Amino acid sequence: MADHTPVEIDPQQIEHAHELWAGFIKISKLTIIVSVVTLAILAAAFVNW
Repeated sequence: MADHTPVEIDPQQIEHAHELWAGFIKISKLTIIVSVVTLAILAAAFVNW
């Protein structure tokens, strides 16, 4: 059967993963904001009000 050995947790790896996730979220938010602004500009330019 499988041998279940305890996993050693490295605080440096956890901190790196945290920073990586925070960067991903920041870029995702920026991408969404830029997309919404672009769509709003296109709507304003091409829709007859």
